[in-house]
Amino acid sequence: MGSGKASKKAAPKKAAPKLVLRGKRGSHKPKPPRQQVRMTQALFVTICDRLAQGESLRQICRTAGMPAIATFQKWLHAYPDAMSHYARARELQAEFYADEIVEIADATQGARFHVQVESARTRIDARKWLASKLKPKSYGDKVQTDVTIHKPVQELSDDELAALITPGRGARTPDPAEG
Repeated sequence: MGSGKASKKAAPKKAAPKLVLRGKRGSHKPKPPRQQVRMTQALFVTICDRLAQGESLRQICRTAGMPAIATFQKWLHAYPDAMSHYARARELQAEFYADEIVEIADATQGARFHVQVESARTRIDARKWLASKLKPKSYGDKVQTDVTIHKPVQELSDDELAALITPGRGARTPDPAEG
């Protein structure tokens, strides 16, 4: 009979699970090759018009007959004169988002479910953020700084000027009438 100790058997090692990488929703189909689209002035105008109507550049460039984003960006850099037209389209896009914010807010009046309100709030916040980045003068956060100077700026030393324009330094120029 042995020494009274039960012999321990080594447990068989489990194989590590295989890692399976999948694309969107489990599909693993390769994308068909994208047809090259030559960028033209007419396409540029169409893209800017669609941007002004609230579409994203990604949405536009995914549609058939449109260039890839990289092609559009290279073309934009190759023709710097077009940048002002593109910038104006982005400003109009910000205006579109601002109008859409009002529509979304109005559509949630009388909403009975918390989920509807939260969904609307998320959509509004995204559009507010985008509008603030696309047109910061109109929709960005405004920072106002008030400075009172009791002596002409020309008479201030470099240290006094730095204290006035550096937030948090709190230096105050003495009033000559006080002293």
